[in-house]
Amino acid sequence: METKDNLAPMTPEGSLAGTRSLGQVMASLTPRLRLIKPAPAEQDPADLQASCKVCGGRGLVIRGIERGEVVVDRCEVCKPRSDEDFFAHLKVKPGNKQAVELARSFATKPDGWIVLLGKPGTGKTRLLDAIVSIWAAEKRFAMTAAQLLDIWRGSFDGGDFLAVFTGWCEGDAIVLDDLGAEKATDWALERLTMFLDYRYHRALPTAIATNYDHKGLEARLGGRIADRVFDTGTGLVRIATLSVPSWRYVSRGERA
Repeated sequence: METKDNLAPMTPEGSLAGTRSLGQVMASLTPRLRLIKPAPAEQDPADLQASCKVCGGRGLVIRGIERGEVVVDRCEVCKPRSDEDFFAHLKVKPGNKQAVELARSFATKPDGWIVLLGKPGTGKTRLLDAIVSIWAAEKRFAMTAAQLLDIWRGSFDGGDFLAVFTGWCEGDAIVLDDLGAEKATDWALERLTMFLDYRYHRALPTAIATNYDHKGLEARLGGRIADRVFDTGTGLVRIATLSVPSWRYVSRGERA
């Protein structure tokens, strides 16, 4: 079992960017966090949010980083009228119904782990954003694993890595997108393993989206992470697979 003493700093060797301050990380992350994914197919094309230039269709806006934690607010331009409206804009189909129901349940009552599995473009990020929209006042964001690693690396410059890393490990509820897509350096694997291991052993609410099945994630990040992410035997992890076509390859009419 991990303890705070086990979370001691280790130089992020092998990182492409080297050690950067949180200010530098924020400057590089902000545009990517706002615009990293266009408005997904599940959203009504007529909705104002689909073409919002402020949030890039996510419905959430980055305000800054406080002690390594991303602070977000709902976009004032296309802010949903209620928490449920964010889910109401999703197009529910046979191929994503189970995932939508699982995400909605987790959003209203974070409990255990949920894993959204599917190919790129099937709406996993959109579901994570729908979850976070309900939590926006609590300073949570659907971070990709690569972006989270960037924040951890950036905290070394200010000498507060341990506090930042521990804060993420102990977070009440965490949403992690694109697990397995990050550059798998030795440092990144060690940090991600410790982070997920910490949350796994304490059954802390965690929502994960990935393009990889167990075998694929094991090849990318190792068996320890894959076994925890796909652990359905203990009842901690619930998995839903999205089998809808990628919104990037369907026409506007088919999306609606």
